[in-house]
Amino acid sequence: MSLLSRSYHSSFICRCGSTRLSSLRFVRRCVGALLGLCLFASNLVVANDDVAAIRATVFDYFDGINEVSLVRLERAFDENAALKSVDQAGGLSVEPIANAIDRWMQGDPAQRRGEILSIDLSDGPIARVVFDYDGAYLDFLTLAKLQGQWKIIDKVFIRVEPPSADTSE
Repeated sequence: MSLLSRSYHSSFICRCGSTRLSSLRFVRRCVGALLGLCLFASNLVVANDDVAAIRATVFDYFDGINEVSLVRLERAFDENAALKSVDQAGGLSVEPIANAIDRWMQGDPAQRRGEILSIDLSDGPIARVVFDYDGAYLDFLTLAKLQGQWKIIDKVFIRVEPPSADTSE
């Protein structure tokens, strides 16, 4: 008979610090701690899977524009998404995603540089991504996990001004 099975059926006492625990309570606590550790590890795996899926969604958007690919753009954006920016008059400019995709589909394939600068993943089905679009734009993307798929639901962007050359010297 093993110690564990003997301790489960007897009044075997173990010491855990200064607290005396019956063997059954000790086993329950150990199992609980082990389950908690397993849940923590599984959450890390889910978070890593979500981050990979978010990255894929963002690059469907970016590469969809570069490749002029309707399939990739529609896979990246929720149909109710919008592009938002501050216009030259200081007002809010809002363009429905359908209009933006139509405009992007009129372009030519291009080679641009894109880089994810940060991903913030909430405990729920929402994420925020900051994306450098070819050094010309900074995109702030909000994504939601809808029916198990990450979709861009909002894109706010600013034009990045190139540094001006200092001509004072």
